[in-house]
Amino acid sequence: MYQLSTSVNDDILEILLTGTVAGHIIPKIQKEIQAIRTEKRDIILLDIRPVTKGKTYTYVDTLYYIKIPDKATGKTAILDNPENGYVKSFIEKIPWGSFLKVRWFDNIDEAKDWLKSSGRGEI
Repeated sequence: MYQLSTSVNDDILEILLTGTVAGHIIPKIQKEIQAIRTEKRDIILLDIRPVTKGKTYTYVDTLYYIKIPDKATGKTAILDNPENGYVKSFIEKIPWGSFLKVRWFDNIDEAKDWLKSSGRGEI
């Protein structure tokens, strides 16, 4: 079972994903995050550090939601654990060709600084 919780800090929508993430619930998570993005704002810090079981074999699928939005705009910082850094380049290429900017971080302060930046020098 997973849970999404949200809060707004410094004009950044923070989404915390906790619990167990298994492949069969990925589409539901995707829809929930898109609904939050549409309703609230498109500057998002998605913290997936607390995700437990299921992460190993569905890790990339968990992040697939960023391919799905109909109106892919804004910025999303994926906050993760350093040992998952191997997916950084994949994550940052997912929204290629859209107006959505995505970056992977293992440091919350760097993630927030990037989200607050004007967008110059972006990927």
